[in-house]
Formats: sequence, C-alpha cells, structure tokens
Amino acid sequence: MNAMCSRTFTRQHATGPYPFDPNLIAQGSPPDRQVPGHERIFGPIEGTPRPPAAPPDPAAASALPPNPVPEAGVAMYDPTTGRVAGPDGTVFEQNDLNSAGAPKS
Repeated sequence: MNAMCSRTFTRQHATGPYPFDPNLIAQGSPPDRQVPGHERIFGPIEGTPRPPAAPPDPAAASALPPNPVPEAGVAMYDPTTGRVAGPDGTVFEQNDLNSAGAPKS
C-alpha cells in the first residue's frame, strides 16, 4: 500500500501552504505539524471588531420648513408684449430690449 494512502494528510490551502486553516480546524482536522503548540493562532478574545456605524437617516419631510424657497425661479413671459409676470404676481414690462433699427425676428 502506498504510504500516502495509509496516512491522513491535511489538504493544502488553495492559495499555498498555510499553517493554520480555520475551516479545517472547524471540521475537526488538527493544525499542521508546521505550527508548534505554543504558536497556535487563535482569534482575539474580545471577538471580531464590529463594522463602522451606519450613517444617520436623512431628515423626515415633516422636519423641513413649511414653504421652502424654490431652487429655480419661474416667470411667465409674453414675447409679443414683453411682459413678465414674477413669482409673486407682479407684472413687469420692458419695451427697450430691441435696439432701434435692428430687424425683429
């Protein structure tokens, strides 16, 4: 019988020789003989550190001011008369936008 078949060998780690494979230990395989008993690698006593805290939730819609100022102003414009209605309802008119003698398009 082949010597390799008669003894139980620990499967080598996929990325190369690794003296301590936690997956094999969890399955009941002892650590490789490469690791002396006093150098056994264990996890930290306090456990794995927690991930960073999640950012706070955004403010609820009820926390916003009752009438927020719009980011862009909108005005009604009449190109035939040159009148502009502002957001507050006042009407402005400016007739001198076209220079004298220039063709209108």
